[in-house]
Amino acid sequence: MSERIISEKLFNRMRRLERRGREIATYRNVPDYMREAMEWTRELRETLSEVWESIEDLEPIEEVAKTISYIAQLEYASRFLGWRLAECQHEGIRRLGACVIDVDTAKMMKRLDEMCEDLTGERCAYFSINHVPSTICINELTACFHKLIEHLEKTVGGERVEERGDKYMIMRGAGEKERKLLKVWLDTIDKLWKEDFYSPEDWKSLKGIALKGRLGLKLGFEYDRNRAQINIEKNTIEYYDDNDAVNREMHDLLEEYAGCTCILSPFGVVCEKCNLEKAIKVLAGATSCDVRLQNLRIEGIIERRELSEEQAIEEDKRKLVRALELIEEEEVIA
Repeated sequence: MSERIISEKLFNRMRRLERRGREIATYRNVPDYMREAMEWTRELRETLSEVWESIEDLEPIEEVAKTISYIAQLEYASRFLGWRLAECQHEGIRRLGACVIDVDTAKMMKRLDEMCEDLTGERCAYFSINHVPSTICINELTACFHKLIEHLEKTVGGERVEERGDKYMIMRGAGEKERKLLKVWLDTIDKLWKEDFYSPEDWKSLKGIALKGRLGLKLGFEYDRNRAQINIEKNTIEYYDDNDAVNREMHDLLEEYAGCTCILSPFGVVCEKCNLEKAIKVLAGATSCDVRLQNLRIEGIIERRELSEEQAIEEDKRKLVRALELIEEEEVIA
């Protein structure tokens, strides 16, 4: 039986926490609700951690990576609010309405509001930075939490996992093309790992996800970098990295050996019209490419060759082409 990404039990707990947050926010002038509010922020953080754990294996999918960033910001904001409530209690303030949040908490909430709009298209917090009672902050933090619940219900929250392995997941609805391409990637990364192309940290972090019509690949250790999104139906690839040398190498290999039409973007490489099986193999070479290029240049200095960045790129390309037994796309067409 396939397993659901977020259980109904966890969803129900999230909904109860949302209701409790709205209730606490109404107790502006009721004495001694400070401890209750602090306990709510603690339970909120614990629940968010469970939600994070439930979806973190899907982080190669771009929208899930954004959702995880939003969850992290929710945790930060609730932690800052909890600290401020504790300060108010220590100062002898008994009513939530008399506890004015500090500038740092307000800034956290402002950033949370911006991230909510980016993720969901809607805002969740509207107060100013100065003289905001904690009850308003609690109410708007709850609203931001509600937006997360809605977003998860509409997106990955209801997804089901059909098959799971050490470095992959296959979601319900993934077809034969998606499964085949995922296997190509898994076989390729296994080959490159055995031939010492990867750093141990990058190898541990690799993860591929097959969904209906697309693949999501996590290609390196860095949290918000080294990802690829492959839309199989549209035959497009988006590779994300902020390392210019790696992007140039991937751009060249994808065009030369996978027949893609690619452009370099500020965030990586965008391609279309690819031989997707070859493109998947090339993308496996993106993992630890930055490490290999750095090592090649260091080796060049030691050997007194003083390799330039371009020379290191060309040498790494040659090594990858040999290891992956790639043939230029023009030769295949001919």
